[in-house]
Amino acid sequence: VAIIPYMFGTVGSVVSGAALNRLIRRGYTPVVACKILIVGGMLCSALSTLGVAYVATATEAVACVTTAIFFIYFAGNAGWGLAQALAPTHMMASVGAIQNFGSFVCASLAPLITGWLLDHTHSFNLALIICALATSLGALSYWFIVKHRIESTV
Repeated sequence: VAIIPYMFGTVGSVVSGAALNRLIRRGYTPVVACKILIVGGMLCSALSTLGVAYVATATEAVACVTTAIFFIYFAGNAGWGLAQALAPTHMMASVGAIQNFGSFVCASLAPLITGWLLDHTHSFNLALIICALATSLGALSYWFIVKHRIESTV
């Protein structure tokens, strides 16, 4: 059962690439197209994560986790596209690394925070709610902070 969410995550990555191509063909700039997919994917993932806290059965929980992973992979794939859309060729790896670093710092703290909350509340609900809020704030930061392509000074 544990492999199901990750199988759908892989599908989410592929669907994200196809959706990004479609948006660009429809006339969206690459930066805007990536932002739409990142923000949409992250918000859908947050809602799905929040759903895990309120479902009644293990099957429903697996369905919510599967949906959350699908959409976070969907958004993550678009995030790599955003690095390419934002940065000049000679800065692309640095921009991708900065974005990835921020993501991994938050992801590394998640098990520590979850463990602490579980120890003190004896429930995953608060951890799931905090995860959904953090994901939503991340989505909003992409929408409001990321604006234009980085101009090369070289």
